[in-house]
Amino acid sequence: FLLLLGLNLFAAQDAIDVKKLEVECEKNNAQSCTKLGFYYAKDSTAKFSEALVFLQKGCELKMGIACFRIGNLYLEGKGVQKDVSKALKLYNEACDLNNSDGCYNLAVFYQNATNVERDIKKAKNLYQKACDLQNGLACSNLAFIYNKESDKKIAEQLYIKSCELKDSYGCFGAANLLASKEDYQGAGKFYISGCELNDPRCCFNLGVLNLQNKISPSKNGLELVTKSCELNFAPACNLLGLMYKFGEGTQKDESKAQSYLKKACELGDKNSCEGKPSGY
Repeated sequence: FLLLLGLNLFAAQDAIDVKKLEVECEKNNAQSCTKLGFYYAKDSTAKFSEALVFLQKGCELKMGIACFRIGNLYLEGKGVQKDVSKALKLYNEACDLNNSDGCYNLAVFYQNATNVERDIKKAKNLYQKACDLQNGLACSNLAFIYNKESDKKIAEQLYIKSCELKDSYGCFGAANLLASKEDYQGAGKFYISGCELNDPRCCFNLGVLNLQNKISPSKNGLELVTKSCELNFAPACNLLGLMYKFGEGTQKDESKAQSYLKKACELGDKNSCEGKPSGY
């Protein structure tokens, strides 16, 4: 599972009043200090030493997201010497201050056994806290663990919550669990949500269900699979290539067939290089 890195909370505020924020930070305004820290840590600014000064003050003033961002700097070695142990400590501090991203990253460390002993129970507790703080990715990661432990009911509930929080992994997970129970109508609802979030797997699976006439009202399966391919999902490009090659679900078009198979091949699908089904 991936760590959350390089978040830029105030990216939309490119034209911030630096001097005003500095005055407010001097008066111990935690949010102003944190805004300055994020501003200086942006890729377009990249003044990490200045960022660290303001973020440290924000963290000292109990701004959890400031502690989290310093943790990222130590993890990536930006403006400071890389120090994973310090990053862990800062994520823990951020989590204690109810910053969901801090809890999430800490959980990933314990799940992946990165600089700590693997502790799935601790990871689950941290994911749960982050999920309760409305972190959709934490909900889906926790759902994955419960699903692996064969607790499908809790997994499904967590995937659904994750999807409601606009995390496409949650939509995909919820849909797959429902599809495994042959509830294709229910699965389709979550594949739609995931596809709207531009998850290519959701678009692809939704397209296939429509092509197989397993859900209603039906959508254009070919268009959905095409969208998935446009999002660089190799199995979708492979399927399109074969559909156009053999005229299944659409008119034959050898030029389109070769184009889609070539794209799938370039995306790493070896079967497509030989004109064979992907096997996904």
